[in-house]
Amino acid sequence: MEKLKKGYYYFFYKFYKFSEAAPSKWMSDWKAVLIINALEIFTCFSILFYYTALTGKSIPIDNGSFLIILYIVFIMFPNYLIFHYKNQWKRYVKEFDKLPKEKNKIGGLIVWSIVVLIIANFITLD
Repeated sequence: MEKLKKGYYYFFYKFYKFSEAAPSKWMSDWKAVLIINALEIFTCFSILFYYTALTGKSIPIDNGSFLIILYIVFIMFPNYLIFHYKNQWKRYVKEFDKLPKEKNKIGGLIVWSIVVLIIANFITLD
């Protein structure tokens, strides 16, 4: 379980560093969490699409319905607590900044490979 948490924090770290490299460094911590939220939403909708395809039963989701709002809050609130409550994200960035360059490159390749797989999976479901 500890490795899973550390991997999740590492995702934040890579997205934070990616946001810091952009022309606008403003609110990079929030942009990193936004990327994580989007990837989680893509993954969950992909699971719903697979469920519908495999069972033939669809889950009714209307635009603006209570279920969607609850779902988004269910994803966003824990991420707020994990990263922004008491500025915990700063600790994660300091911790991962200490990693050797080679290990960081390998970790980056893994993170971006997973991102590409999530996005490709979501796009091909349409």
